[in-house]
Amino acid sequence: MKRILMFLAMAGATSGGAALAQQAPGNAPSGAEVPPTEQPYTPAPAVEPELAPPPAPAEHHGMAGPILSVQGEGGIQAFSGPMSDFLRAGPAWGADADIAPAHVPVGLELRYQGASNQLFGAGNFWTGPREARVVQNGGQALLKASLARNAASVIEPYVAGGIGYSHFSLQEPVAGFQSDGLGQVPASVGVNFRPGIHPGGVSAFTIGVRGDYNWLFSDQFAPTNTQTDYGVFVKQGGDQYRGSITMGGTF
Repeated sequence: MKRILMFLAMAGATSGGAALAQQAPGNAPSGAEVPPTEQPYTPAPAVEPELAPPPAPAEHHGMAGPILSVQGEGGIQAFSGPMSDFLRAGPAWGADADIAPAHVPVGLELRYQGASNQLFGAGNFWTGPREARVVQNGGQALLKASLARNAASVIEPYVAGGIGYSHFSLQEPVAGFQSDGLGQVPASVGVNFRPGIHPGGVSAFTIGVRGDYNWLFSDQFAPTNTQTDYGVFVKQGGDQYRGSITMGGTF
């Protein structure tokens, strides 16, 4: 009987310990609903507004300076006054380079001029005798003004004026005419065309037309009351003028 009572006591103690173990903290009863675990609040990262790209710089439609223009020219030169009776019109050629600061309408032009004229209507540059051929070479310095010079303009009118010197050469004196140097006061007017203006406002190619009038002084080239086989020649006065087509570029 004692053994039976002892066995029942041990069995009851064992089942009671198991029940207590099942109900210990951290162990929910079988079949009970487990409440969800509450997570700490984490704020969403701030979204920075997307910045618009900076505006593109405005295109510069004027020429950047200093502005350098170089041109070659070809045309015809003739004389006015009494000298026109003895010097035929003939071919003319030349070259010029002018430079101006940025956004300033006035620049400095340096210019070379050449020409050939026949005396007394003796043929022309190709058929006339060389001894009657007057060859001119000289240079000029001018101030050149153009209001459209620094704009993105296809057409650029301009005026120019300055001082110059030319040497007139003959193989030998003919009828009182002799080789000599002459002073010049040049005045010019012209227009340049710039086809194909690019976004920077400068065209690498320029074509134009130009007219010049040169007042001559210190003239010892023409004869003075000289008796020749052609008669008596008196001092011949007159000036020269020329028309040219120009071609070059702006840099």
